Amino acid sequence: VLKSDLLQVAFVTGELGSGKTRLLTELNNYVRERAAIINCHSSMAHIQDPYFLFAKGVSDYIGKIGIDNLGLSGVFSRISPLELVQLSRIVPPIAQLLNRPIAPEADDIKARFLLFKGFLDFLIELNKNQPVLILFDDIQWIDKDSLELLRYLYMQEKNKRIFIACAYDEDKFSQRTDDFGLKALLEDIRFKDNFIQLELKDLSFEDTSAMIEAIFAGIEASKEFYELIYDVTRGRPSFIEEVLKLLVEESVISYQDNRWQIKKSLSKQDIPSSMEEVIKKRVKNLDEETKEMIVQAAVIGEDFSLGLLKKLYNKYEG
Repeated sequence: VLKSDLLQVAFVTGELGSGKTRLLTELNNYVRERAAIINCHSSMAHIQDPYFLFAKGVSDYIGKIGIDNLGLSGVFSRISPLELVQLSRIVPPIAQLLNRPIAPEADDIKARFLLFKGFLDFLIELNKNQPVLILFDDIQWIDKDSLELLRYLYMQEKNKRIFIACAYDEDKFSQRTDDFGLKALLEDIRFKDNFIQLELKDLSFEDTSAMIEAIFAGIEASKEFYELIYDVTRGRPSFIEEVLKLLVEESVISYQDNRWQIKKSLSKQDIPSSMEEVIKKRVKNLDEETKEMIVQAAVIGEDFSLGLLKKLYNKYEG
């Protein structure tokens, strides 16, 4: 995408813990200095919220860059005022750019067209300065309007440096009872030249061993240790990572004398048998203040910021 002028779309699928979110995160980190990144994580809580993925993604992008940023101001200045009005209905920060009150739109079809065209023009103008990366995670919970907008963007704009990467869980995808259209979209684009579908599999024993050695560079571990980790986790990347974090927290693995060392032997009974059990054990090992913060975050719900927790506890972000 960085070297070509062709829109590319990738769908990443896999079971829970296979590394879909991690892959999107690493992609974000890899290109963040070279591209404009719009990302959002879908969830069941927002399945009925129209245009949630795009509204949240663009709002967060504007919040990060700043609505008064000269480059971003230039982008919006080249978009039709009528389109900006429709965009501002679902992306509130854009309303600051309008010099008139937002009147109700009587014609729903016209309003939808202007909204879709506004998003398209926003990406086109943004793309004049740098490539654009759109990352949507857990789109098995995508709302219907975001999906229609995603289809529109894919069908309308081809010759731009835009990369759209979406991840979804096939098991959860099959749990949806409504005909929300994702399957139909995949069928329509699966054979296009600018589309790729990547299925993440569990790691092999060799890959599991390589992952451990990459995390703990220079560690000297027995084959039995690698076999134990693989036997418990079955090569599920996120499970492996959480188990290793637990072992570090419990000082089974520690960094001493300028190298990683395994301090004691392990048996299968020493390692929790599921991701849920690992997380429970890690939470149990936390101090009381941190536990209370986790409880408060759970009460707030899925959507909370680090800044909000900072205000609640009057703490630094660290």
